[in-house]
Amino acid sequence: LELPEGFSVLDEYRLANDVDPNWSKSRLMHRQGEVVADFTRFGLNRKQQWEVISLLLKRKDELDDLTIQDHFSEGFLASNFWFLFRSMFAFENWHSLLEMKLYMHRFLDSIDGFGDMSALVFPKFNQYDSFVRPLAGLLAAKGVMLRLDTTVHDMEFATRGTQRTVTALKAQVAGEAQRLAVGERDLVIALTGSMTEDTVYGDMDTAPVLHRTGDGLPPERSGWTLWRNLARQAPVFGRPEKFCGDIDRSMWESATLTCRPSPLVDRLRALSVNEPTSGRTVTGGIITFTDSNWVMSITINRQPHFPGQPHDTVVMWVYALLMDQPGNAVAKTMPECTGREILAELCHHLGIAGQLDAIVPHTKVRTALMPYITAQFMPRAAGDRPRVVPEGCTNLALVGQFVETA
Repeated sequence: LELPEGFSVLDEYRLANDVDPNWSKSRLMHRQGEVVADFTRFGLNRKQQWEVISLLLKRKDELDDLTIQDHFSEGFLASNFWFLFRSMFAFENWHSLLEMKLYMHRFLDSIDGFGDMSALVFPKFNQYDSFVRPLAGLLAAKGVMLRLDTTVHDMEFATRGTQRTVTALKAQVAGEAQRLAVGERDLVIALTGSMTEDTVYGDMDTAPVLHRTGDGLPPERSGWTLWRNLARQAPVFGRPEKFCGDIDRSMWESATLTCRPSPLVDRLRALSVNEPTSGRTVTGGIITFTDSNWVMSITINRQPHFPGQPHDTVVMWVYALLMDQPGNAVAKTMPECTGREILAELCHHLGIAGQLDAIVPHTKVRTALMPYITAQFMPRAAGDRPRVVPEGCTNLALVGQFVETA
């Protein structure tokens, strides 16, 4: 899809999906490669349907610190609906019931396309090249200074009664401590927390090594440091430990597979809507293995996924929700596995384990273990997240996934 000069990023995004609408023919799988016969049905009985309706009718203030498994029955948590919902949005049974309610309200209008993923839209390339790079270029062209290798870890305030005004930022710039003054007419917009902070990586022969502190909290110099320091100054800044204090419940792992022609690509071709290298929709979103001990999912988006990607190369993404269970074929948890072992587990679920030796030489695996990737879903109560403009602040706004909105 080549766009005329003057077309915007939004134009490209819209036209890519108008020309090539998304859908999936293999949304759920089980029994080593067998597609679930009818994954368009949610499989909810009358009692389980009422569990959904009753959650939609509850008030937000009734759900402080409640988890999904506090509300839903075991039958609901084993249904097609829950496999579709949890794998699409990465919810765990112990996550926030309130956040699940908000997601259900947000995507209720997409329910008809939920099973076959016809409600989804995807950019032409990966999100970084499709959205971040053009936006950064636009900002730079308008004179915005983008300063890399800089971490703000605290703020200084001037207080007058109940009012707070940011007067300086405490930062590390290229490894050196600096105090950045904030002018009288300046506005400060800050991000609280980061779901990708402290990510560690592995490859074909190396498992990622997670660095933990003694109290289970992030290290002092991390993307969570600024929020934690703000919270020490006043209750209006919330309680970051509710979100970053239990990485065993906010962590999952993903892997990127770079695949040259092999039996793995041949197997995925049979499960795809179009030929993987055609430039059109491939798997139409994730394929989830319902009997995977890890709750593993895989997807191939439109190819090429990256500008300049060779035509015969397919980039596949794999992720799993459960980090504490041994695999079905590999007797290790996913974080304990090398990329080669994750590939073996995937081939088992695709029913091609016997062809692994022919697949490995043509496949590269890069893993990413993310300790806070679902931190925004951790159970919370009123006051745990700060407001966008915390009470009394005159020149400070907070943004991101860890702020309270109306």
